[in-house]
Amino acid sequence: MPRLRAILSAAFIGLAVGPLILLGLVQGIQGFNAHRDSSLAIERELAHRLAVQVKEFLDHHLVELSILETVASLPVLPSEDRRALLARFLAQDADLAEIGYVDARGIERERVHFRQVTPENFMRERSNDPLIAATLADARPRLGAPRFETGTGEPYLPFVQPIVNRRSGRPVAVLAGEIRLKGLWDLFAGQTLRPMETIALLDATGRLVAHPNPSLVLRGSQHALPIPDGIGRDLEGDLAMRAAKTLASGTLELIVVAERNLLAALKPAFLDMLIALVFLLAALAAAATLVRLADRRILAPIQSLATVASYIRAGHRSMRAEVREADEIGALAQAFNDMTDRSQQLIDDLQAEIESRQRAERARRASQNQLDAILDHSPALISLKDTEFRYIMVNRPFAEQAGLRAEELVGKTVFDILPGPEAERVASQDFLVLETGRPMDEEIEATLNGVTRSFLSVKFPIRDAQGAVTAIGAITTDITVRKKFQAQLLYQANHDELTGLPNRSLALDRLAQAIALAKRHGSKTAVLFLDLDHFKNVNDTLGHSVGDALLKEAALRLPDSMRAIDTVARLGGDEFLIVLADLGHPRQAETVARKLIERLAEPFLLEERELFVTASVGIALFPDDAQSAEDLLRHADAALYQAKRSGRNAHRFYTAALNETMAKRLDIETALRGALARNELSLSYQPLVAIESGRIVGAEALLRWTHPKLGSVSPVEFIPLAEENGLILPIGDWVMNEAARQMAAWRAAGHALDVMAINVSFRQFHNGLILASVEAALGTHGLPPQAVELEITERLLLEESSETKDILEALKRRGIRLVIDDFGTGYSSMSYLRRFPFDGLKIDREFVTDVDTNADNTALVKAILSMAHDLGLAVVGEGVETDEQWATLKRFKCDYAQGYRFGKPMTAQEFERLLAASATA
Repeated sequence: MPRLRAILSAAFIGLAVGPLILLGLVQGIQGFNAHRDSSLAIERELAHRLAVQVKEFLDHHLVELSILETVASLPVLPSEDRRALLARFLAQDADLAEIGYVDARGIERERVHFRQVTPENFMRERSNDPLIAATLADARPRLGAPRFETGTGEPYLPFVQPIVNRRSGRPVAVLAGEIRLKGLWDLFAGQTLRPMETIALLDATGRLVAHPNPSLVLRGSQHALPIPDGIGRDLEGDLAMRAAKTLASGTLELIVVAERNLLAALKPAFLDMLIALVFLLAALAAAATLVRLADRRILAPIQSLATVASYIRAGHRSMRAEVREADEIGALAQAFNDMTDRSQQLIDDLQAEIESRQRAERARRASQNQLDAILDHSPALISLKDTEFRYIMVNRPFAEQAGLRAEELVGKTVFDILPGPEAERVASQDFLVLETGRPMDEEIEATLNGVTRSFLSVKFPIRDAQGAVTAIGAITTDITVRKKFQAQLLYQANHDELTGLPNRSLALDRLAQAIALAKRHGSKTAVLFLDLDHFKNVNDTLGHSVGDALLKEAALRLPDSMRAIDTVARLGGDEFLIVLADLGHPRQAETVARKLIERLAEPFLLEERELFVTASVGIALFPDDAQSAEDLLRHADAALYQAKRSGRNAHRFYTAALNETMAKRLDIETALRGALARNELSLSYQPLVAIESGRIVGAEALLRWTHPKLGSVSPVEFIPLAEENGLILPIGDWVMNEAARQMAAWRAAGHALDVMAINVSFRQFHNGLILASVEAALGTHGLPPQAVELEITERLLLEESSETKDILEALKRRGIRLVIDDFGTGYSSMSYLRRFPFDGLKIDREFVTDVDTNADNTALVKAILSMAHDLGLAVVGEGVETDEQWATLKRFKCDYAQGYRFGKPMTAQEFERLLAASATA
């Protein structure tokens, strides 16, 4: 019905309103074009009129110059008279900015500016000026391209007027100068313009020369070129009706533009179109009203009949059509109602018969369906066998496992679906159930459909009313996945996921077995702790994927040196445990350790990158070093620590002395964790002295720790521990803040200290933590960046990465001084000076101690100083203790010195007294 209504409505509106719409469109387009052409003509006329006025302005000045050239015998006048004449002429014409007299050789003889007369010594050689050269060649006056004053933006127009010899017709000189185009501004400002209309004068590049709003000229506003007549973008970028007129004279090209906002220019056209639209909408409204009336009279009854039919089709069979009038539509509605009544009676009779048959069928199949559903949806394999051990019923999962249909299995025996040995085991249990009459269960491996799986089968007898066994039932569960999962869990519980090596749990079990074997045979068991040196650097620089690949490759190499009875396990991270069983002599363990180190020293090719790593090994022996597995592990760990402290890439046996060292290390590490919170840390300060003057110019902040029980702990002992366990990060922040606070306090007290030197750990550079630490300290205490000097150890530079370089460069950009500490002790120290942005270096005390007596050290120190000074680096000599050492460094032009000669590390109060004494000395 909506389709019929749409067809009638479209036909009526198309025939009645279509011509009106077509007529309105034609008239609207014609009116729009007429208004557009009229508006364009107005802008063209305005542009033409302005172009004439601009030309008159320029011609006026050229005529005046021509008159001046004609009436005045400028070439024969004395220079002073000629200059005076030009000045009077300039004073009479407010639009002239400058006029000058240039002879036939292009030499400027006089020049008069509207502000001043140019002295003779400021005259210029102008033969290379294109305008002057051209005019001297053809004796024709010329105007040049506008020039805009730098700073103000005011436009000037260059001109050249020839002075011609009347006899020869050749120019003997020219008048050259500039016209102030500011005179055109009044002309443009005085034009009568319509609303939203504007005018402009442009040079050949589109820059404004004149405009009713002079500020746009002074700002150097630019109009997009070219400017074709018609609709386009105006100076502000809005749509406008615009026209342009070009003025050209020699090299001069000016463009007069007249433009009006498009909405304002075509406003009459838009009004006409709006009126036409109103009339069109009125016609549409009238047509819609007529369609509505026709709909009520013709289509409404048909729509009602269709609605009733839809309800009946949806199941509402009691619905009937309304008979409104005794016309054709009314007769149709009555016939529809009669047909609906007859159909309803037939449907009711048929429905009753169907329901009766369905009830009987449901009752018959109810019990069978319930049983089939239970059996077929059970995950278990269910079967019944008769007393001849033939299948009389199987469920769907059983048939699927056997690879047959359920009806095909009926009458078959287990020998028809399983291999002989497996079928024998199943049949023997069936026989026992039948003979004993008792349920039984068993776990079997069976090959069904070519696949061997594990099953748990529970079998039970089925008896008749007299108690005789008439069948054997079986419920069998597939436990293959469960057994595999159990095996997988057992493997995972005892093996490392990454490398597949035994884990700590399995390794400890193997160690217990090895100890038991050693006790029985009177032999030895060795426990080796192996650790990859600097493995963390691989993770930090190349990523964890490369680190994992390295561990897996190492795990493949380690067993190469092992026997079948030995065990290689991964404890976690880069730590491996090796258990060597049934050894006859400790040398065997040492041989294995050496082979392991050599094997791991071979290059690794990972992700197309060649890597080299070393390993450290600690060794403990049973029964020599310990009687229990726990003590063996602890002693091997202590030996590993000693191997690392001795320089890595080595192996060490456990000794009793190591136990004391490890115990002390543990005590220090435990106490260190609370040192910061208990205020046990402090800073001492050692003076930094300028060698030439002997003045104290700075201080180095040195970390100290005093524990209530351990006493004064050496930094050599606790700082490496802090770097290992991460405590160096909060300690480093505290040192940075405390040193900055003390520096600010000394400066506030009037002490002229240049710099505070602070040692930083390589750990503080990870993830850019040092940047935040330094900036926080400087910001909190109001210190300039130049007041802080960071001393960098070669440990950081050995682990060179792009992150390290970026952080050092960021510190340098902030103005913070960077110095290499203990320079000369590393094998590649020289290359750091080229790759990193350092301000200075500190010569290690090892070379300064006997610089005045040891020829080798003397030569080395001189070489370092020469190289550093060539690179613009300041040099500090550390460990200066005698006047002779000081004098030697002074003779070698060393910049600064530090050592007991000037003062031992001291408290802040002692340092302040030293500063006061130094100031009064």
